[in-house]
Amino acid sequence: MADLNFLLSEAFFILLFAIVLTVMVFPFVFVMSFIYSSLVQKYKKTPRIFLMILATFIGCLAAAMFIELYLGVSQILFLLGKTP
Repeated sequence: MADLNFLLSEAFFILLFAIVLTVMVFPFVFVMSFIYSSLVQKYKKTPRIFLMILATFIGCLAAAMFIELYLGVSQILFLLGKTP
């Protein structure tokens, strides 16, 4: 269970992980803002909430894939007797 000592000892890793996830999610949101602007010019009643949900879903999917990849690599290295 995570307690305060664990969080303080892993603070740098948590910060680095948050930065990596932000870098992964930001391009999707950035591109979606341009798509929204072009759709609003063409269609005046473009649903912004739908595009926000779509951008969030794509970003979270990418983040989940990154986490799964990291955990998979960590598990493989652990099974090989090497620590990441």
